[in-house]
Amino acid sequence: MAVLILLQCCPGALATEVAFNELVTLNKKILTEQLDLSVSSLDMQLTSANYHKYRKWIDYGGQEASASGFLATSIIGTDQIGHNIDTPLKVNKNSLVKGLNAGMAGTIVGASASASQLLMDGVDSIVRKKGNPRIVRKNFLQRLSGLDELIETRKKLVAADPDLASSKLISAEGELLDALRDMICTEFYRTYCYVTDAQVSQTVFYGLDVARNTTGAIGAGVLKRSLFKPDLTPAANTWFMVSGAITIGAPWVSSGAGKLWRKVAEKRLQKRLDLSGEPVVEHVLACRKELREAMKSERNERIKNMYPVTEVTAALDDSHGSLEKRVMAGLIQKEKYRRTAFQQKFASAAIGGQFLAFGIIGNASYQKYGKHLRLRKWNRCLTAANIFSISAFSFAVGATGAAALAGEYDDWKGRRRKDRVQDMLDSRIKDIETVKGEILKF
Repeated sequence: MAVLILLQCCPGALATEVAFNELVTLNKKILTEQLDLSVSSLDMQLTSANYHKYRKWIDYGGQEASASGFLATSIIGTDQIGHNIDTPLKVNKNSLVKGLNAGMAGTIVGASASASQLLMDGVDSIVRKKGNPRIVRKNFLQRLSGLDELIETRKKLVAADPDLASSKLISAEGELLDALRDMICTEFYRTYCYVTDAQVSQTVFYGLDVARNTTGAIGAGVLKRSLFKPDLTPAANTWFMVSGAITIGAPWVSSGAGKLWRKVAEKRLQKRLDLSGEPVVEHVLACRKELREAMKSERNERIKNMYPVTEVTAALDDSHGSLEKRVMAGLIQKEKYRRTAFQQKFASAAIGGQFLAFGIIGNASYQKYGKHLRLRKWNRCLTAANIFSISAFSFAVGATGAAALAGEYDDWKGRRRKDRVQDMLDSRIKDIETVKGEILKF
């Protein structure tokens, strides 16, 4: 920008009229293209921030239904078996059937909710254009190639003209333009890799959640039949054990899949973006400092008087580092609030572990007591198993509800203070558009 002002004020002092006009045009194109590329990264962040604005309630509703269904099953089972612990033949099988039906219904709703999320993600990846990581990446790389060509053309133009080549001011601006290019690429790199990680992790989790709920529903169905055909009891408990194991492993597997995919994305992008490896924000600020020093040594008073215009663009660079950290922290925080109990590693281990214990106790007690019709002892084991399940699914209902309320409260506070991720990104995009308009005026 400084060179743009300088050249427009006194082109004859630096270069021929043709070289001057071409440099002015290139500077404007490079700066505006860099700002447009920055906006594409911000759009992707904004889409990520708004992604679960409504759909998160499908998550919460499905997981609450799944947990509540088996909570009802466990309560009814404990009530019937526990109250008839010494008189097992008085257990009302119809009540147990109703309880198991509740469990089946809840897990079917839970599986359907996760399956619908997978379906919507698939449709969204095809239909959505703005902020779609796949499309943004393709467009960004295409436009980046054009930007690199413009920067290379500028370097050749400066090198070919003695007056331009000898100017410290023009040299300093060239270094700044290179640094800005790296900063924009790094911002895109971090944003794209984060969004990719989150999306893959989410997709894998939904797939495993469908499996968890489906195996739980099958287990409930088989257990219902085992009330009249006891030989099916081991099969039912095995399905519950599988469901419990998936519950424990799902957050770890999904998180690991996201990180693995992120590593792949990072490796691919690093080659395409050709990043210098320097601390980008610090390097930009250092280059801008050199440009300001070059401006101070300029003797033309008219140029010095127009220097504040350059500060309009400088403000974007000065605030870039802190803004990027705040936005990324906000996105991570929103992701944490979005997670239900089944998506949290500690919570899922507690829930799945107790559900797994239900299957293990049920199988072991059947082998030792049920087969031999020692029903009183079997009842005691089943009561203990149901108590485990009540603890697990009460925790699931409570933790998921707490996450939903915490997320809504945080969003409400952010709306009042106007410091949500969406607000910061919207403000940044408006600032960039304003600066872009200032550049185009020259």
